[in-house]
Amino acid sequence: MRCYRHCWNNEARGNWITCWVGEKQNEIWRMRRDGEVFWVLADEFPVGDFVDEFPVGDFVDYGRRKKNCSFLLLLRFYFFPSSLTLQLPSSRKSSNQSRVVNRKMTQSSVDLPPKGGFSFDLCKRNDMLKQKGLKAPGFLKTGTTIVGLIFQDGVILGADTRATEGPIVADKNCEKIHYMAPNIYCCGAGTAADTEAVTDMVSSQLRLHRFQTGRDSRVITALTLLKKHLFSYQGHVSAALVLGGVDITGPHLHTIYPHGSTDTLPFATMGSGSLAAMAVFEAKYKEGLTRDEGIKLVAEAICSGIFNDLGSGSNVDICVITKVRLFIMV
Repeated sequence: MRCYRHCWNNEARGNWITCWVGEKQNEIWRMRRDGEVFWVLADEFPVGDFVDEFPVGDFVDYGRRKKNCSFLLLLRFYFFPSSLTLQLPSSRKSSNQSRVVNRKMTQSSVDLPPKGGFSFDLCKRNDMLKQKGLKAPGFLKTGTTIVGLIFQDGVILGADTRATEGPIVADKNCEKIHYMAPNIYCCGAGTAADTEAVTDMVSSQLRLHRFQTGRDSRVITALTLLKKHLFSYQGHVSAALVLGGVDITGPHLHTIYPHGSTDTLPFATMGSGSLAAMAVFEAKYKEGLTRDEGIKLVAEAICSGIFNDLGSGSNVDICVITKVRLFIMV
C-alpha cells in the first residue's frame, strides 16, 4: 500500500495533505477545490513516503466509488480540535488498517451568552433613555367582570360592558358575551382582540363540525378546542373565558385560563372584578335556583364587580341558555 503526498498552496499558504490511494500511480486522483470538500482525482502527485502529518484536515471520511481505487477520500476541514481516524476498506488487509492522528490546534475563542441568572446589560441604556425623556413601557391592566352559574333549567352568563385602555375607558358598550354555537356562549376577559379572535375561530370550527356530523355541538368540544389553542401559546394569548352551554348531556359551565388550564364549577367568576362577584356567589348561591333567582343573582354579582373595580362598569349583559330557548338580556 503506497501513500502519495501533495503540497497544495492556498493563497500562498502551504498545506500538507496526506491521502491513501491505490498501488499504481495512474490510480491517483487530482485534488480539486469544491466548497469544503476536496476530491482526490487524476494522476498528478509524485510518489512519496508515507507520512502522517495532517496540518489541514481535522476530519476525514471516505465514500466508495466504482473505480480501481474502490473508494474516495472526502476531506472536510472543521475548525475545532479532534482525533483523526483513517480507515481503509475491508478488502485491503494490512496492519495499517487504521491510524489515529492527534492534532493539536489552538482553540479559537467563542463568545457564548452567559447561562442562567438575570442580565443587567441594558440598565445603562435604559437610564440614558430615561434622561432623554423617553418613558419605559409599563404594564397594561385589563379590567372586566364576567360570571356564570348553573340553575335548574340551564346556564346563565353575565358580563359588564366596559372596555379600558389603561386608565382610559375605551368603550362603554363592549360586547363580552360571544356566540359559539346556538346552544353555547362564552364570556371573555383580558385583551379584547384576543378574546374575539379566539372565540370566532372556535365558533367557525364548531360550525363545520355541525355540518359534518349533523348534530348539535357539545360543550366539551368547544372546551377542548379553546384550551388546546390557548395552551399552545403558553399564555401569550390574553383570553380568560367562562364557557357555558346546554347540550344532550345537560348544562355545563367551565372556566378557561390564558395558559390553557380549565375548571368545571356550578358558578364561576373571572376578570379584575371577580373577587367582588365571587363574594356574592359564595354568600347567596344554592342548588336548584329558578330562572328569575339566577338572573337576579348574576346581575347582583356583576354590579358588585362594577362598584368595586375601576376596570368594570357601564351596563350589565345577561345570557340565559336552556334546552328550549335562548334569552339574551341587555
